[in-house]
Amino acid sequence: MILAEVAEGEAVEVVLVGGVAEGAVVGVMGGFDADAAAVADQAVEFLHGADDVGKVFDHVDGTEVIEAAVGERVGEPVEVDEDVGGAGGVEVDADCAGEFSDAAADVESSQEFRVSGYSYDGRIVKLLSGMILAAALYGQEPAASSSFLLKGGTVHTISGPVIENGSILVRDGKIVGVGKKLAAPEGVPVIDVTGKQVYPGMIDSASSTGIDKDDLTETGLFNPQMNPAKVVNPESDFIPATRANGVTSVMEMANGELIAGQISLVHMDGFTVDEMTTARGAAVHLIFPTIATQPVPIHESEDDDEEPTTAVAPAVVPYPEAKHAYDEKMKALREFFDAARRYRHAKQAKGGRRQEIDLRYEAMIPVLDGEQPMIVTAVREREIREAIAFAQQEKIRIILADPYEAYKVMPLIKSHNISVVLGPTYMLPLEWDDAYDQSYTTPSQLYKAGIKFSIATFSSKGSRNLPYQAAAAVPFGLPHDEAYKAVSLNAAEILGLGKKLGSIDEGKVADLIVTDGDPLETATHVTMEFIDGKPVNLDTRQKKLYEKYLARP
Repeated sequence: MILAEVAEGEAVEVVLVGGVAEGAVVGVMGGFDADAAAVADQAVEFLHGADDVGKVFDHVDGTEVIEAAVGERVGEPVEVDEDVGGAGGVEVDADCAGEFSDAAADVESSQEFRVSGYSYDGRIVKLLSGMILAAALYGQEPAASSSFLLKGGTVHTISGPVIENGSILVRDGKIVGVGKKLAAPEGVPVIDVTGKQVYPGMIDSASSTGIDKDDLTETGLFNPQMNPAKVVNPESDFIPATRANGVTSVMEMANGELIAGQISLVHMDGFTVDEMTTARGAAVHLIFPTIATQPVPIHESEDDDEEPTTAVAPAVVPYPEAKHAYDEKMKALREFFDAARRYRHAKQAKGGRRQEIDLRYEAMIPVLDGEQPMIVTAVREREIREAIAFAQQEKIRIILADPYEAYKVMPLIKSHNISVVLGPTYMLPLEWDDAYDQSYTTPSQLYKAGIKFSIATFSSKGSRNLPYQAAAAVPFGLPHDEAYKAVSLNAAEILGLGKKLGSIDEGKVADLIVTDGDPLETATHVTMEFIDGKPVNLDTRQKKLYEKYLARP
C-alpha cells in the first residue's frame, strides 16, 4: 500500500529530514540545525485536515524541513507498515495523504530521521515527546535504544578513581563496562563525548517533586502503608526542571503527624507513575514527637512565594500544652508498635484463625523484621537522642532525617552506626545564638566524624538546586568528591540501593549525566542525560519561555 492510498484514520510512521543517519530516532520536539547545534522546541501539531499540514521546521544545511515528509525513501512511493498503530504512528485522513507525499518529494534523501506520534479523540494532538540525544546536536548519530557506548569523556565513577578518556558501555539500560578503549559490540551506537565530564545522576534523598501539596499529607497519626509515589504527576513542570540540572532520581517522602508513609525512589522520567517508580517502600517515614512550643520552620511553606510582610509568624504554644501533646503522641506511637507486633505474631502463628488484613500493620512488618529502616525526622538534639533511644527499645533500624543539631550528638550517632540525611545547606540558623554558618559546616563535621550522610532538599520545588546545596558545603571543609557523593552514592547506599544506583560501576542502572564542567557549579550545563539507559529530553518550561521571549520582535 503506497502513501497516497492511506485510508482515513490509518496509522503511519513519519520520517523527517534531520542531519543523522536514516532511521535513527532523534526526537520529536522539532527539527534541528546541525550548524547551530540547536533543537527547535516548538511543539509539533497535526490536526485533521490538509490545511494544517506543511508547517516548516528550522533549516538544516539550507534545506527546509517539512513536517509532512513521510516515507522510507524521500521522493519515492512508500509502503506503510500496517503493524504501526495506536501510540506508534500518526493518524491522517485521505486528503492529507497527497500533501504528505508531495512534501516528501521536496526533501533530500540523504538526511532523514524518524519519529512517531499518537492519536487522541480522532486527531493528532502532538508527536510523542521522545528523547533527544545531545550527541545528535553535534552531528552524531544518536542511540535509538538503551544500549550504547559513551566514548572519550572524563568518567567520574564516584566509587573509584576518575578515568580520563574513558568509556562506558551500556546494554539494555545497565552498565556492562567501564574503562579505557572499550569497543562497541556490533550494532551498538558510539557516542563521542570527548572533552565532556560524565557523572552518575544525582539523587535527592528526601523530596516531594511532582506531588501536589494537597496529596502530600494524609489525615491520621499512622499511615505507614501510604506510598507518595502513587500520586506523583508525571506531567509536573518540576520534573523536567529537576532532571535538566542532573538530578535523575528523588526519594518521594510524605508528610504527616507521626508515621507519614513510605519512601520510594522515583526516576525523573516516564509516562506513568509505575514506569517512573524504581524502588517502592525503601523506608517508612516517622516524624518523631517533640515538645514544640514554637514549631521549627519547614523548608518549604505554602507561602514561600509571598512577600515577607504577608507571612504569618507561627503561634507560640504554652509549654504544658506542648508537653501534653508530646506525651499523647509518644503513648500512641508505642501502642501502635505493640499492636503491629501482635499482628505480626498472629500472622506467623500456625494453626491459628485467619488473620484479617490490616494494611497499616502489613507495612510495619518489614520494619519490625529489620528488613526495612525507618527514616526518622528529628531536628533538635533532644529529639535525636530520644529517637535513637526509641529505636534501641523497639529494635529497629533508623536513618536520621533533617537533624539540624546532629553536630551536638555526633559520638552518639557514630556509636550506633546511624546514617544521616541532612537538610538543605542554604538555611538560616534555628536559634539566635547558633553559628551563622552551622548548616554549611555540619556536612564536613559529619564527614570528619566518619558518619555516612547525604544531602537532600526536603522540597517539592527545590530538587533542581540539589547540586548547589552540596556545593555550598565545600568551602566550609567538605571535600569536593564527598560533596558529590552526598548527592549520589551515599544517598543510594543509605536507603539500601547502593548496588543499583549512585555510581558508575558494572551492573548498575545507567543513570548518567554528561556535562561541560563541574555539575556542582552553576555555570555548568548538562548536555546529555540518560535515565535507565534511555536518553532524556532536557527541555524545560523555563527554557521554552526564555527562547520564546528571546525571539520576540
